[in-house]
Amino acid sequence: MGVDLKSGCRPDWRVCTWAVVISMTLSGCGIKQFIPPGRLPYEQLTTTYRNTNLKQSTTLDVLRTIQSQQETLNPKYVGTELVNQSDTLVASSGQSKNKAKSWFTLFAFDEQAMTAKRKYFFCLDEETTVTPTTPQKVLFPPRKSLVFNSQIVLTDMPTQNYPSEQARDIALLKYIADNLSNDVRYFDAASHRSENGNHILAVSGMFMNSVFQQALLQLDQSPSLAFDLGRNGLVFDHSTLNKGRVQMILQGDILVSRVEIGLPM
Repeated sequence: MGVDLKSGCRPDWRVCTWAVVISMTLSGCGIKQFIPPGRLPYEQLTTTYRNTNLKQSTTLDVLRTIQSQQETLNPKYVGTELVNQSDTLVASSGQSKNKAKSWFTLFAFDEQAMTAKRKYFFCLDEETTVTPTTPQKVLFPPRKSLVFNSQIVLTDMPTQNYPSEQARDIALLKYIADNLSNDVRYFDAASHRSENGNHILAVSGMFMNSVFQQALLQLDQSPSLAFDLGRNGLVFDHSTLNKGRVQMILQGDILVSRVEIGLPM
């Protein structure tokens, strides 16, 4: 877009700002400088998830980290934010003041050792402007996107023999979906006993359950696609968020997964 200097009109500052952004983007400059400070960047929202180590972090460790994370979030942009705890679960959830971004972090603990054995992070953003991955990229136009991460210690996964690696991986993906659904359901029932019910977690959990069901449906129709889960990721169609991708890898006895929808493939 050009600016007519001969007309004597002063250029709109918004046009100039976007011109600089586009110019710097094309020149390869880091995108982090374009994120308005304090607007709930992805890195801040995932602090507790990243700093919690399975089989090591205790309930107290997680609660302290949640508190530290909350202190870094700009109250100008944070709307509803809740922290709830049951006997073996801890969850934090939030929603931006403009309702465009919703997120939750959920942890399940071993009943004996009281160390974390499952952790999940979910973020649904109605107006994603940059990718939450590194290196970050500007998304034009902004779009609706979803990011989900999980890590689960395989303490009760059936040790049965599967007819193929693909069959095993499909079972593992279903295992993630079932654990998330059960944890959210159990926590939702416990939190509703108080006035501080974690409704963001309940709604987001149901949404994520539908995501897994759509990915599993595609695998049911074409089981050979499970080969992609541990590699570049299984690409699947989502009913409202366009294309999605789910990746999964087994690291020792810890099952790690990531789901991205609405982001560049």
